[in-house]
Amino acid sequence: FMASLATHFSNQNSGIIFSSVETNIGNFFDVMTGRFGAPVSGVYFFTFSMMKHEDVEEVYVYLMHNGNTVFSMYSYEM
Repeated sequence: FMASLATHFSNQNSGIIFSSVETNIGNFFDVMTGRFGAPVSGVYFFTFSMMKHEDVEEVYVYLMHNGNTVFSMYSYEM
């Protein structure tokens, strides 16, 4: 799947509900919850990026798998 969010997001400790879903082959990405359900067991490769708005001091983003953080990103205004 490929999804994006083009608006300000400020919810803490919650999943991101994307504003646009460009690709969702097989509909395994749930646009209502922001969760991807793997159709078969295996290894999956994900990429993501973020941009921090200039008036926001710091941003944390986490990629979660079954409630566990597998990757995190952090940005701080200096």
